Amino acid sequence: MTTLHLDHEVAPPTVALRPIGSGSFGTFMRQLISTSIPSRMLSFLPSYTRSSSLDWEQDVLRTNAVNAVYVASPDAYHQEHAAACLKHGKHVLVEKPVTPNFMVLLEALQTNNHSQALVVGFQRRFAHEFVRAKQEIDGQPTLPKEILIESFDPVGAVENMPFVVNNSMCHDVDMLSWMLPCDDCTTELVWQEGTTDATTSSVHLVGEIKFKQGENESSIRVVINYKKCHSSYVQRVTIDGKCFGYNYTPKPNESECVVYNDAYIKQFLFFIHSIHKKNDYQIDGQSMNYESDLEERNRLDSYARSFKWLKEAHDVLF
Repeated sequence: MTTLHLDHEVAPPTVALRPIGSGSFGTFMRQLISTSIPSRMLSFLPSYTRSSSLDWEQDVLRTNAVNAVYVASPDAYHQEHAAACLKHGKHVLVEKPVTPNFMVLLEALQTNNHSQALVVGFQRRFAHEFVRAKQEIDGQPTLPKEILIESFDPVGAVENMPFVVNNSMCHDVDMLSWMLPCDDCTTELVWQEGTTDATTSSVHLVGEIKFKQGENESSIRVVINYKKCHSSYVQRVTIDGKCFGYNYTPKPNESECVVYNDAYIKQFLFFIHSIHKKNDYQIDGQSMNYESDLEERNRLDSYARSFKWLKEAHDVLF
């Protein structure tokens, strides 16, 4: 996929984006993106929050001054806010998780015949190490036998374990959906066992992904280990013994999320390019090599698969 070059002599239209929510993470993202992507590409409007003077209907949904939204409201509102914006013709980048039913967003896309861009904030899909992991799988003649995904956070424990699974471990489940070649075969993930420990917000899941393509069948054993209260920020995937990922120790007063700064920026650029594709933006009459319609459908399907598998994990864990 070809990206737009920032120095091209013909500038694409500026995307006017309204953030929804401005908590600690939303504020972090706004500062990072606004200082990394030129304002001629992306213009940040004042954030809509519960305490802002902005009106939801007039300043978010119905105004032509807003092309797109970045949904970083509390988790419980992601689905509601994203669906409403899609139905009103806004392009949407929504933070994870999207619960209880991601399919509501796909139905909302149908309202305007898929004329809006929809991206979910699974930034690991844009991180260098995990792109390498996906390439490792894609480059092998056969599927791996086992995948281990580990995520350890240097933050305090949270006793609400369903929240931990939805808010944090959703990334690990999405890695499975995104990395593996599920587009042209029947894929089923069966969680076989799982445990949680609220004292360290730990989750252990074991499952098997079964693939069927024509008469050929294969399976992969998958293990997910997640916990908080760790000394460093560990995010890694091990494929048949070969490890990819990060082990980062934040500096004092620094967010551990900085390890993904480059991935966050790439994700926003991808969102901008997706918007230009929906608007049929061209340079000198030539169509750009954006994500194809098939690639877009496969990506949306992979989001749906991630949230389905996440929901099924709850059935084993709780």
